Amino acid sequence: RAAVSRHGVSTTLMLTIGASTTQSPRDADRLPVDLALAIDRSGSMAGDKLELVKRATLEAVGHLGPRDTFSVVLFDTEVDVLMPLMLATGDNRDRLGSLLRDVDAGSMTCLSGGWLTGCELLGERMGGDTTPHLHRVVLLTDGLANIGIIDPHHLMTHAGALRERGIITSTMGVGYGFDEVLLGGMAEAGGGNFRYVGVPGELPAFFRNEIGGLLDVVAQQPRLRITFPPGMRGELVNQFPVHRIGKEVTVDLADLRADDTITLIFDISVRPGEVGTTFQPTLLVEAPHRPDIVTLVNQSVETLTRVRARDLGQYDVRPDVQRRSAQIHADRNHREALRLDREGRFEDARVLHGQARSALFAAPDSPEIIAERTEAEYLYRSVGQLSEHDRKDRVSRAMHRSRGSRPGQ
Repeated sequence: RAAVSRHGVSTTLMLTIGASTTQSPRDADRLPVDLALAIDRSGSMAGDKLELVKRATLEAVGHLGPRDTFSVVLFDTEVDVLMPLMLATGDNRDRLGSLLRDVDAGSMTCLSGGWLTGCELLGERMGGDTTPHLHRVVLLTDGLANIGIIDPHHLMTHAGALRERGIITSTMGVGYGFDEVLLGGMAEAGGGNFRYVGVPGELPAFFRNEIGGLLDVVAQQPRLRITFPPGMRGELVNQFPVHRIGKEVTVDLADLRADDTITLIFDISVRPGEVGTTFQPTLLVEAPHRPDIVTLVNQSVETLTRVRARDLGQYDVRPDVQRRSAQIHADRNHREALRLDREGRFEDARVLHGQARSALFAAPDSPEIIAERTEAEYLYRSVGQLSEHDRKDRVSRAMHRSRGSRPGQ
């Protein structure tokens, strides 16, 4: 509701940001794509899995146009640049197909080496850019980082620094042996997508979605700047990188495709004070390369008024805001609980699953909310014994909703 008690209370602000066009860009108008594929060829990838990756790689590169570039980096114990950054011409795609035929599985997993080599190739290319490009690394693995940089915090920090330079990281985890906390965190810090590929046969479709999404981008790395007035504080619940300077909060959003929307939930707190005082944050959405293309769907944010507690009932409550807030809070708690569960901290994990469950039961009923209450109960009761599929699927879905990904992205 658009009111708070004079005694001070918390409330919720929901903002929806979207592209102002429903049309995907024509090939001549879209931003050129510089793509680096960093592919795990460690021993666990041997057999049909590696063959499917080869096929999916060729198919992915086939979606690129002649203004785009691609490179392929393979990693196991060692890192091998199979192809440096090349224009996506027919001849270069044929050359890639020939090189892939001779690729075999190796031994261990130098995830950091393969990923950072792909980033370096894009960084070298950026120095020669005279027009904006989309720079994307897609990291694919089925296992754990066990050589090179293996600390998740360090890898996520690197991903965030690269995002600030304009190099976006997306990750794909195949099967049940990878660390969803690491890959999800790298994609989140890196501004890209995390995709859980439960069955290797799904790889071509996941590659199509990832590369096809790049070709449909209409706004690269948009940002929201929100400035809160004195007496009001806001905390973003969604999982986007946030920078705070005084009362100004900057949110680094994901690339927007045509007709995309991202719904953000802020927890708002207001200090106690005089009745009648009003609060209204100021908002600015920026898209450096296409300032005309990104809009704040709810252009006007309602003024928040401080009132007597007995008068709060005169202000309408928004059930849609209550539901979305409960879902985003539950997603955040479930993700953290699943991380704790993996570390063996079962009681702490159960507490967070319980908090997620409580948030969903406090929200107004809807078919979606009722289904999520049932899932929250299942997660609470399954602490310490959750299957790898359920664990990875729940982390992936939580991240997609928090970051505004379309179904199937």
